[in-house]
Amino acid sequence: MLYGIEGKLNRVNIDKTIIENNNVYYEIFTRKKFYETYKEKEGEKVFIYLFKYKRENFDELYGFISEEEREFFITLIGISGIGPKKALEIIDANEIKLYKDSILRGDISPFEKVKGIGKKVAQKILIELAGKIDLKVDQNNFSDKDIFVGLKGLGFNDEEINSVYKKYSKEIERIDSFEEKFKYFLSKLSKI
Repeated sequence: MLYGIEGKLNRVNIDKTIIENNNVYYEIFTRKKFYETYKEKEGEKVFIYLFKYKRENFDELYGFISEEEREFFITLIGISGIGPKKALEIIDANEIKLYKDSILRGDISPFEKVKGIGKKVAQKILIELAGKIDLKVDQNNFSDKDIFVGLKGLGFNDEEINSVYKKYSKEIERIDSFEEKFKYFLSKLSKI
């Protein structure tokens, strides 16, 4: 699997970048923020994080500024209905930290800002991401109320949340981390 490439930045556009490595020119799909970061570096040696996406008849390369972007992209394309182009649009629309914070709050609005993503798709993305990404929460500074607020933001009502809490309270109390507790609630609520 490809992880990254180092080479001469031959050309950078808003949606594509050409990088030369050992006299081979690679066309890499990138995003607007990538262009803004690298537009002054044409002709210079750079490192780009990569992901190789296999289509039926051909392969495509996608490039990223950071490892975090690359990992977030891979997670996004693992969600049914989100292809690589839409994943790039999502990453380009907001900072990844904003998406992680929105998951904790149950706030779908950052996802709805992306063209072509409505309320239902935004909720689906939020729910699926909540179970797949590291939210990096202060593990010593949260309460169950914080979790309830996030779950309500995802569309779950008090009755559903309290039902899960009562039914699985012993298991829930044993979980120390916010992220694991949030994921546990989601797994049980998705079965209701």
